Amino acid sequence: MKLKTIKTIALASVLAIVGAALPASASEALRVKVPFPFILAGQEFSAGQYRVHQLDSGLIIVQGEGRAAAVLSVPSNMVSRPDTSSVHFTTNNSREYLVGVQVEGEGVRAIPRAEFQERRLAMPLR
Repeated sequence: MKLKTIKTIALASVLAIVGAALPASASEALRVKVPFPFILAGQEFSAGQYRVHQLDSGLIIVQGEGRAAAVLSVPSNMVSRPDTSSVHFTTNNSREYLVGVQVEGEGVRAIPRAEFQERRLAMPLR
């Protein structure tokens, strides 16, 4: 129980610091109504209204419906129109994952998903 409380406090602190550091241009976040539940940073978000901030550093912050997460993104080769803002999802095992964000006039930023990253197991020496 204590570990969960510590993690919650740590996440809230990080989001408060990041939120305070948002530049004025980032205060004009994308406002998105997502009609289905989705997963970001290992957390499940319910369908609902969200604010999505994309910072120049590649940090993406998603807030809404009582949840928040901050993830690092990388430039992507996902195809999208540069004159629109959008969020990108993909489906895996009947679950939706937020995988990219595009702010009008900029390229798409991809969000790496941990469940598909390479995993290595150490083998004991005999």
